[in-house]
Amino acid sequence: MAADLDEFAMAKLAREMAMGIRNYQAIFADYGIDETDYQQIEKNEFYRRAREQFALEWNSALSAADRVRLISAAYAEQTLVSVGRGILDENKPLSDRLDGFKTLCRNAGIGDPKTPVSNPAERFIITINMGADTETYDKSITIDATPEQPKIEAPKEKSLFDE
Repeated sequence: MAADLDEFAMAKLAREMAMGIRNYQAIFADYGIDETDYQQIEKNEFYRRAREQFALEWNSALSAADRVRLISAAYAEQTLVSVGRGILDENKPLSDRLDGFKTLCRNAGIGDPKTPVSNPAERFIITINMGADTETYDKSITIDATPEQPKIEAPKEKSLFDE
C-alpha cells in the first residue's frame, strides 16, 4: 500500500490539505497516493489531529497575510509559464512584454531592489504580538571598528616635597 507515510510526511500532507491551495489530485500525486490510500490515512489519529490544527492556524484571522502571500505565490508559480510565453510573443505590445520581463527579473532577484538589502545581523528587531496590537522595535546595531582605548597614565613619582 502506498499510504505508508511517516509522521513527517503525514504532517506535510495534513498541512497541504488544510490549506487547500492546490487541487487534491496534484497533492496526492506528490505523495504517491490515490484516493483509496488517502481514505486510510484519514483514519490515522495523528493525521486527523495534525490536519485539525493546521486548519485552525490557516483559517485564523492572524494568518490572513500569510494566506494571501502563499496563495499569491501558488498562483504566480502556476501562471509563470504563461507569462513567459507572453513575453516571447512578438504580437503583444512591447510595454506589456517589458512589464512581464521586469516582474520575472524582480522575482528572480535580478535588478535594482527598491529597498537596500541589509544583513539581519546588523539590526536588532523585537516584535511583541499582543493579539490585535503588535509592537515592533527595529534598531540598527552600530559597531565601532576602532573603539577608544582607555588611557593608562603612569603613576606620578613622589617627590620629597609631596605630603
